[in-house]
Formats: sequence, structure tokens, C-alpha cells
Amino acid sequence: MSYWRTSSRGATMRADLRDRLLAVARGDFSPESAVTHVTGVTEGHGYVSMPLELQRLREFRLEEHQSENDSIAGVTAAVTHAADLDDAISERVAIFREEGRVPPEICEAWARFNSGSAAALPVAIVEGLDHLLTMPAPRDFPPARWSKAVKQAIHFATAWAPLAFGLGWTAEEQFGLHQIAPDRRHDAKGLAFTLSDDKCIVAITAASAVIRAASGAKLTFYRRPGPESAILAWELDTGGDSGSEFR
Repeated sequence: MSYWRTSSRGATMRADLRDRLLAVARGDFSPESAVTHVTGVTEGHGYVSMPLELQRLREFRLEEHQSENDSIAGVTAAVTHAADLDDAISERVAIFREEGRVPPEICEAWARFNSGSAAALPVAIVEGLDHLLTMPAPRDFPPARWSKAVKQAIHFATAWAPLAFGLGWTAEEQFGLHQIAPDRRHDAKGLAFTLSDDKCIVAITAASAVIRAASGAKLTFYRRPGPESAILAWELDTGGDSGSEFR
């Protein structure tokens, strides 16, 4: 399910975004730069590490633009598009919260996913992730941990799933879980479910992914076929329950 509305923000926010983009274009990276939080790194030959934020920055092209209303030349249409994207995400979050279908703690993550990566993924994957939002915790999976797992899966789908599919990773290798013991069988967990608040992906290849922990330690997740009993998370048995179990 997706929604899209257009709106505009104040000149202050757009001017600030414009100034940051101009700094990036000039190569003026500083601790205050808006791109310092991007953790894209290259971990050895062949690794691809480019979060969506950095991909978007590559699309910005500075063009000369003169008008009576512009005090600075070099403003681009991409700046306006970025501001419009922020507006759209904010409005989608408000819509999701008003509808009450999407758990509050996942509204922003789901809005960002629907504003970008959803269009780059197979329809079946998008529909499966949508089902996770209201799917009760599967057998063997504590509800509180399931809520966090779903949120991390959506973050992964937003930042890395399109690239992983492009590198040949299967849906099960990304979003699979063990059919009988989805929480305890770590050998059957897809890449999306190996992450947590203190573990994030920093690079990926066709054979593996590099995961960095909050401590700075780096782990390598090797692509491997799961056991025969591993299935997609949204196909798990939930014991016949219905309704959201995010509590």
C-alpha cells in the first residue's frame, strides 16, 4: 500500500539543504556535514557499499539558475526533489499513524521504504513485507523480539535489498527463517534477520556481507543456502492468530 501527496516546506529548510548540497559538491566535508553519518565503506576487493542517502547525492547536478527570487546561483531541481521527498515521508508517517494499521515504531521505516526501495523490488517481496507489519509473532519467537526483527528487516529492505537482489541473493537468503524454530535456528536466518540495533551492514558482495557491531568489530556473513525447512518469514506458522502482535 502506498500513498503520495505533494506539499512544500518553508524556505529555511530548503536553504539549509541547498547549502549542505553545495558543500558536498565543492568537497567541503566537515564534522558538521550532512553526509558524515553515511557509513559506506569498501571492505576489500569487490565489495559494494553505498547506502541510499549517498546514492541520492550522486544524482544532484548543480546548474546555473538566476532569478529575482534566488539569492544564490547553483540551486538545482534535485534540491527541491529532496525536500519534496522529506515532505512525502512525513505525510506518509502521519497517514500510517492515523490509520493505525502500521505499528507506531515502524511507521517511519515503512514510509521511507515505500518512498524509494519498494519500486525496485519484486511485488511479492513488497507484499510479504507488508504482511509482516500485522503478522503475529511466529511460534518460537518472543513478540518483543519479533517486533524488532520486523523493523530491522524493513530497514534492510530499504537500504540493501535492491542491491542484494542485483548481486544474486535469493529472497530466502535475505528474508528466510527456520520453519520450526525461527528464532533459535541462526543457521537458517536470512541476512535481514541477523541485524539488530547495534549491528549494521557496511558492505556487500555476491558472496558475503560485512556487518559492523557498535563496538567497531566487523563480522562477515557468508551467503549460504538455508536448510530445507527455511522459508520466507511471512510464510511462517503463527498458530492461527490474527491481528497485530507488536506489543
